[in-house]
Amino acid sequence: MQSKSIQDVCPELKTNKGLALYLDADRTNIWTDPDKKYASHLEQIVKWRDCYNCIIISGSTGVTKENASKLSTKLQSLGYDKKRIGLLPPKHEVLSDNFGFVIICALLNSKNPYFKEEFTKIVKPQINELTKKGIIPIYMAYLLIEPADQLTVGKVTNPDIIGREEYDKAISYYNEAIGLGFKTISLEAGSGADQPVPEKIINIIRQKFNGIITVGGGIKTADQVYSILKAGSNLVICGDVLEKSENLEKILFELHNGVNKANNNFNKK
Repeated sequence: MQSKSIQDVCPELKTNKGLALYLDADRTNIWTDPDKKYASHLEQIVKWRDCYNCIIISGSTGVTKENASKLSTKLQSLGYDKKRIGLLPPKHEVLSDNFGFVIICALLNSKNPYFKEEFTKIVKPQINELTKKGIIPIYMAYLLIEPADQLTVGKVTNPDIIGREEYDKAISYYNEAIGLGFKTISLEAGSGADQPVPEKIINIIRQKFNGIITVGGGIKTADQVYSILKAGSNLVICGDVLEKSENLEKILFELHNGVNKANNNFNKK
């Protein structure tokens, strides 16, 4: 597969670990047509862009080509670089060219053939056309970790969930990802998870894998960011905490501090 990585979008990640923001396009009342409570949320996201590396637009349900593209357009109108806006399409109908990169996921532990393998085949012609327009494709092996099966993403995709201490199962799916040629692996606990992916699962995969590891779901604090990056992740992805925060400046700086602490530790080695 002709896949690039997040390092092609954010070259600084070749030498440093980082943070991506996950914005749910279906939360129009927060991002594109905000309620009074969220009136400045998107402006704050753009204002404090030095706290993170890129933005990923997606969502488990309710995401359309129109609302995803509208959110990208609004970010660009506020001055955010299109090259650092990515789309993680939950279904093939959502793809468009209004992004700098697109993430194509194979959810290897889904019991639904569409999410496990059919999606990547269906979108191949569209990805080829988007690539001709300069949009960067990132193919990713996506693994859902407990408690993702109890959250929206799990209810939609029906995973053979990897338990928090099922290390052999995690390695088995890792081996499948390597056999398929993936150079990026995403470990996901699910948006709104009460706890993030266990550090030991991250570390076990890192010991075997030289590629990019991203981790998302349930990450709310600087300490969690630091611990996940220290365990071996290259990139943490935070979304739910942004939607629930009444002080985006504060939470973005806290998450950024966790990344800085990890980089200081990482670069001393």
